[in-house]
Amino acid sequence: MEQGALAHIRLVISCVANHKERFRQAMGAKHRAEAKRELAQKRKQYTQAERRIEELDRLFKRIYEDFANEKLSESRFQMLSADYEAEQENLREKLLLLYVHTVVKEDGVRVQDIDISYDLVGILPASLLYGLQNDETA
Repeated sequence: MEQGALAHIRLVISCVANHKERFRQAMGAKHRAEAKRELAQKRKQYTQAERRIEELDRLFKRIYEDFANEKLSESRFQMLSADYEAEQENLREKLLLLYVHTVVKEDGVRVQDIDISYDLVGILPASLLYGLQNDETA
């Protein structure tokens, strides 16, 4: 991951140094607006998942109390608690992955894209940077 981040930083520096004006154009208002929108969406999903995890904790406590007070059968308690725990586990995994791309295997090698967000600039996709460099050489 460190090597990928370092390579990306070098690519950004090269593009900024060699293609200042085109780089500014590529990083226009549209790109910033899209990045802000995506980040807001991910933050909302993250908050919703956190709230649901808390709600599931409360629900689990309630069914446990109902089970302890013999208002709920053991089989029903087991079923509900298993469902709640499974949902919580899925939500916790979602929270971990919300800001990380999924892992894929290419030619037996584990590959995972990462987004590097620079202060005051946002996320600079490697495809954009490579495109800037390739335009100069063409």
